[in-house]
Amino acid sequence: MMRLFALPLCSAGLVSSAEPPRRKLSPFDATWPVDAEWAAFNNSISGSLIKTCPAASSCCKTNPFDAPLNCNIVEASWTQSTFHANLPESISAPLYANNSCLPPGALGYNKTLGCHLGGYPSYVVNVTSDEQIALAVKWASERNIRIVVKGTGHDLSGRSSGAQSLSIWTRHMQRVEFDPNWIVPGANKTDTVLIAASGLTHGNAVGHALKHGHVIVSGNDATVGLGGHIQGGGHGPLSSTFGLAADNIYQVRVVTTQGHILTADVTQNLDLLWAIRGGGAGQYGIVTEYGFFEALNAGGSNQAGAYSMPSSRLLGRRETSEINQEKLISYLKRMLTNSDPEKSGMVVIGLQGGPGPARTPRSMRGALLPAWRSTYLHTMSYSLTFDTTITPAETLAKGARDLNASKEKLWQEWAPDTGAYINEANPYNPAFKKDFYGAFYHRLLAVKANMGSASGFVELAQSLIEHGPRKTMQTSRRIRAVHNHTTIVDTTHGVYVWEHDSFPTIYVPAVDVKNAKLVDKKKISVELKERAAIAQLVIPAHDSIKEAKIDNIVHFFQDVTLGALSDMVRIEFRSIDQWFEEDEPIFVHAKDPFKRVDILHSTRSVEVKVNGRTVAKATSSMHLLETGLPTRYYLPLSAVDQTVLSKSPVRSKCPYKGEAEYYNIVIDETTFENLVWYYNHPTLESAAIARLVCFYNEKVDIILDGELQERPRTKFA
Repeated sequence: MMRLFALPLCSAGLVSSAEPPRRKLSPFDATWPVDAEWAAFNNSISGSLIKTCPAASSCCKTNPFDAPLNCNIVEASWTQSTFHANLPESISAPLYANNSCLPPGALGYNKTLGCHLGGYPSYVVNVTSDEQIALAVKWASERNIRIVVKGTGHDLSGRSSGAQSLSIWTRHMQRVEFDPNWIVPGANKTDTVLIAASGLTHGNAVGHALKHGHVIVSGNDATVGLGGHIQGGGHGPLSSTFGLAADNIYQVRVVTTQGHILTADVTQNLDLLWAIRGGGAGQYGIVTEYGFFEALNAGGSNQAGAYSMPSSRLLGRRETSEINQEKLISYLKRMLTNSDPEKSGMVVIGLQGGPGPARTPRSMRGALLPAWRSTYLHTMSYSLTFDTTITPAETLAKGARDLNASKEKLWQEWAPDTGAYINEANPYNPAFKKDFYGAFYHRLLAVKANMGSASGFVELAQSLIEHGPRKTMQTSRRIRAVHNHTTIVDTTHGVYVWEHDSFPTIYVPAVDVKNAKLVDKKKISVELKERAAIAQLVIPAHDSIKEAKIDNIVHFFQDVTLGALSDMVRIEFRSIDQWFEEDEPIFVHAKDPFKRVDILHSTRSVEVKVNGRTVAKATSSMHLLETGLPTRYYLPLSAVDQTVLSKSPVRSKCPYKGEAEYYNIVIDETTFENLVWYYNHPTLESAAIARLVCFYNEKVDIILDGELQERPRTKFA
């Protein structure tokens, strides 16, 4: 089976369609960059900046944007998605760009409206490298300019365009490489992968794979781009066998809105990889390459310029075979009812569920809506007739009202506990949090916030205010934060806040922020009352140390309705030089007080085999038992065959054990990377394993007291 490797594109965040838009800089603001600043920016990105020029401008008598394309070509090509994909600004669903500049004959065309930018971006960066993306998004973020990402513009929910924005156009990121011996991160094996840049279409990627006798999970429509399809899950004809496209990703590269270029796989930035595997497009960073399993994905239409707003649902056993036939027929008939009584509707039923998604190994599962794992059918209803005599905004609002009053209401009656496929769903679904993300919503918000997106912190704060955290627990431990050689937090009244189920985040009382000024930058209102703010910590210069600033602080105001969050401050863990519990340093994230580590001495014999060869034998060892993980066997270095050890440069940190160093195992010229680790200077609670070595039991054979142990299945497998 083939795995495809590719790098995903930069995203924005989990945004409610029911919430007002965030205030970003616009060309009407005094601080909008002047022409000279745009020119300097263009020089910094090798001249790849494009001032938006709508293609259909040539169809207006005055051609206000001096568009070079002949109007006859624009008219003839307008309904083809490939035409829009090859233009920097254009999208397949121009309704979401406010029908700003249409050619005659296009649906929604009105000669009296002329041609203007409307919902199109102000500028576009034609990117060809990760470094260009990093420079562009950092520049825009620093100036509070809205960022959007366009690959092919095939998104029928309007996510690949935005008014008064800087668009990152990835169409010309076309790297593709077939590698039959790609080393799988964190595993003792190689696999066949396709390394594919996010500017590729499915047609490009599938064609390249087929040249080598392989296929990938992709869409039937060859014009659809990789990025949004995969990040939303990505179903297709082979999904019932191989799972969804997101289930087949080994590794991605992501550019964050702060301009950092990250690689995410099972050995690094695992939360980011988890989020990109189905957590929605445009949320966590700009993805530029992907890697996924052999299969093919179901398609859409390559037609553009039409109005379409589907309503969809994932249906499992309870919603299909466990209801009586009369009720099933009744539901289908009601789904076929059109908003225009003189027209009929259409229901499309796809067999994209079944054993493929259900049998996806847990190590390959990401933030894909959990309902996919028990889905039989993916069902879409196209029963909405748009009124083109009103404005685009009114058209969308009316369409949303009609869908929510009819189809969404029916789905909630028929299948209340499943959900919808985010890439083919009603973008105005009022229950989007539950239906698109399910139980993963809060954790995804935290991942987005961790990626440095200011909007991610706003969304996280709003969610916590409206719905509360998973749980909270006050601690009497002394918590300190040291940054820029300055103690900026010192408290014994901290609160552990579970924003998601994995581990807690430390919140500290605002009064215990020391030697730094907390400056509220952006107020957050819920139910017409200011409840929190996105703030900045300013650490003054002292001695020979320069002033330092920490952004994206969440400051909850004093408010009894906030419970344990009242008057508390959330400081992103990774933005601080060092955190301490009492006098012990904390690494990676706050320690979970409900997680336990026991280290027990044992004289049971332990033998380790790699690829059939015994590489370690010990009659005395330390057994480390950590909540949620298999028992780890720590052996004296003297018990290991020194001839197979090769030092690795890799380092990792654990909140409970400290900083680990690694060895590779080399047998018969085959290298098994980072198979062995040890802690030279572990935390105090794990001092008993100092300088002892441990093997991944998921990747080697462990023989304990003469009995071969079953290899555990964890995220490290």
